[in-house]
Order: sequence, then structure tokens, then C-alpha cells
Amino acid sequence: MSRKWLFSLILSSVVAVTSGCNFSDSSDGNAEKKKLVKFEKQEQRKVVSVDELQDRYDVIVVGTDPEGISAAVSAARNGQKTLLVEGRSRTLLGGLMTEGWLNSIDMNWDRKTSQDDDYLNKGIFKEWYDKTEGHSFDVTTAANAFYDLVRAESNIDLYVKSQDIEPIVKKSGEAGLVEGISIAQPDGTKLQVLSNAVIDATQDADIAAAAGASFTIGREDLGDPTSRMAATAVFRLKNVDDTAWDLIAKRLNGDNDANTGVSELSAWGYGNEMKGYEPINKERTKMRGLNIGRQLDGTILLNALHIFGIDGLSAESRQEGLDIAAKELPNVVKYLQQFEEFKNVELDAIAPELYIRETRHMNGLYRLNVVDLLENRDQWDRIAFGSYPADIQRTAPSDNGAVVVDPIQYAVPFRSIVPREIDGLLVVGRSASYDTLAHGSARVIPTGMAEGKQRVLQRSWRRNGELLSVRWPNRSR
Repeated sequence: MSRKWLFSLILSSVVAVTSGCNFSDSSDGNAEKKKLVKFEKQEQRKVVSVDELQDRYDVIVVGTDPEGISAAVSAARNGQKTLLVEGRSRTLLGGLMTEGWLNSIDMNWDRKTSQDDDYLNKGIFKEWYDKTEGHSFDVTTAANAFYDLVRAESNIDLYVKSQDIEPIVKKSGEAGLVEGISIAQPDGTKLQVLSNAVIDATQDADIAAAAGASFTIGREDLGDPTSRMAATAVFRLKNVDDTAWDLIAKRLNGDNDANTGVSELSAWGYGNEMKGYEPINKERTKMRGLNIGRQLDGTILLNALHIFGIDGLSAESRQEGLDIAAKELPNVVKYLQQFEEFKNVELDAIAPELYIRETRHMNGLYRLNVVDLLENRDQWDRIAFGSYPADIQRTAPSDNGAVVVDPIQYAVPFRSIVPREIDGLLVVGRSASYDTLAHGSARVIPTGMAEGKQRVLQRSWRRNGELLSVRWPNRSR
């Protein structure tokens, strides 16, 4: 029977939202206040999947990136039996942070307070953050902290053995209702798992796309459909001791540049120094200034190598990006060795996953736009606050990128995680409903974790893609 209306799961925010202060990205001066000596290198905990899956869960969360972990933990704490499932053959929880080695956090700093290290997104993000070394962290510490959050919740079944995940969609006219997922198990069999609600926390909104949700790709909404921000291969250098770190600090603290600096675990700068680097692959790569995150084992991770022309939705293209990096990085290391602080470094490894900044932008009930950031708009159905600058990275070697707006504090509405055409599904993270320019800010992980931190409240009715009724009791601050 044709349905004239669709049900959409409406979740009320339990994000601890504060008001506004100084912001920072991963190359800014608001660094960790914790002391390195407080921490020791941890042993990597093995992630264990549940032995047997149920036929039905209250909530299914697809994707073990930080946004998915936040969503699963929140649902579990609100009494929902929750399945957290991963389909990318990952061995760690934390996705981009742990498999992509992005170990310096782009924070939504609170710019309305006099405290120089306060930030907007609290709740589950803060719980995780407090378990790590701070603004930059050791990857093993971060992965263990994510795992500890998950395994502490008896209402979460964790399953990371899936070979493939597809949505189960019931069609009703032009719309669809997601009723669960189909999981390809290691033995090749498929298991159907039903749910009252599915949350897509994959980086690229893969479940939503497979269910029939519509998207723009890259900079399509700006009239440039073939362009998207560069990918990055984070790489690891070894032989960086305290003496080398002190020399890094001496350079960056003495260069009379307010945009560079160093702390115990973070360093940001070398923009002028890297201008002299001549890439081997001039059409596909370019170095930017160095964002450096120190590890607890004498190594450092560097977010600096831009790789162009990578389709983040293609496994073959992502592998091509890693192959390009493998050829380029020995030359990068040779260039860095001219500096005293890097004279002894060696290339240790390249992250298993590329840092993909941009692929799909979902068409949700509301598309967050650059005017929302310019005017620091609040939203009646807000679920998260953001303040990170709209940082548009290079799209080509000839491009320098730009910060298009520097917001103080704006709100992300619940409508931005609701697909326009699909019911029973929410999308959290960088592929939610943001225009390209707004995405430059809202794509950061603390925002996505705040989106994921919801609790089931009620079902509301939606007709022709519009919300008809929503109740928002107990909005917390």
C-alpha cells in the first residue's frame, strides 16, 4: 500500500553545549595542557567482535569512526540495544584518527570565554579526549580510549568482521524506509539484521547512498563537479628524540610568525621552509606546511603531503594515492634532512588509510551553508555547535586554498543529518548535509561526534520531505 507519509526518527540533543572562546585548528596555538611525562606508551588492545549477532536491534550504527562510536555509546546509555558494525576490515576503532593517523584534532574552540583552552563540544567527545594526551595524541592511546568507551557499554554489540554492509530498504513510491542492514560475514554468508533506526557514520555516507539518498559530489554545488579538496597521506618519521624536538621548538618559536608554534606533542609551521620543496610528481603532489604530532615511541606523524585527483569513493583511486605517496615521501624525507632537527630522521611508515577530506555532500532536510557560518546562526533544532574556520584546502597544485569564513559559533541543525528522501536513517560526520563551503568547517571530528551523541526521543511525521512535528524537551547546555 502506498504511504503518503514517512516516519523519521527524531533524536533530542544531549550534547553539553557551552557558549563560545579562542579557536584553533591542528596548526594553531591552543595546544594540550597535559604533560607528556604523565603518559606511557600503551599496549594496543585487541578489538574483539561479538560471537553472535541478534536478528534485531533498537539502533544500528554503521562505521567505527569517532562519530559512530559517539552515536553507539549514546544510544546504549539511553537504554537502546545497539549494534556497532564496521565493514572496512579495520582492526582498530577510531577510523581516520587511528587508521589514517590524523593525530592532531581540529577543535571547535570556545571563542566567547577568557579561557584559552576551552572548547564547545563536550559530552562523549570530552570523555574520549580526557583519556588521551590532549590536542595531539598517541594513536595507540586514542584507539584504546575509543575501545574502552565501547566495551564499557553492555548494550553495545561490536562487530568488525563484516566484509560488506548494505541497507535493507522498503520502497514506498519514490521514497524509501531503511529497515536494517545486510551483513556479509567472513564465511560468505549474508545475515539480515533489522532495526528501528540506522545511523550512517561511515566517512562517505555509504549506507545512505546505497539506500537512495541524493548528494552533491565535491564542489558540484559551486559549479565545479570534478574538483574536490586534496587527499593527504599522513606519514611517520622515526629517530625524533627530545633534542630534535627542542630544535623544532627553537625554530618555530623564533621565526617571528604568530601562525607557527610548538607544544609538548604538537608542532605547526615550516610553511616557508617547505616552499623550496620540488615534488617528483608535480601534477599530483605538493607539500604544505608541517602539522606534526608527536608519538610516545620516538616517532612523529606528519600531515603535510597533498595528493590531487583522488576519488575518495574508489578503492582503486585511494590505493593509487597511497602508491603516489610511497614514491614521493623518500624525496620529502631527503629534503627535510637538510634541517638540523631532522638530520637523523628516517621514513618509518605511511598511514594505512588516506585522509580523504571531501566526497559526498548529502541533500538533507537542511543544507548548512556559508551564510549560517558568516552570521553565526543558531538553529531551533540544534544538535551541535561549531567554530572551526571554513578551511578549504588546495584542490590542485596551482591552488593555495583559503579560509573563507572564521565563525565565532554556529549551530548544526538536526535537519542536516536527516536525508531528504530516505526514512529511518540518519547521517553523521563530514558527509552530512553541508554545502561545500560550510563543510570546510563542519567536517571536523568534534562536530561529528556531537551530532552522533543523541538519544532516541520519539518518531515525528514527515510528508514530502518536510518535518511536521518535533518535540525537543530537556535541551541541555
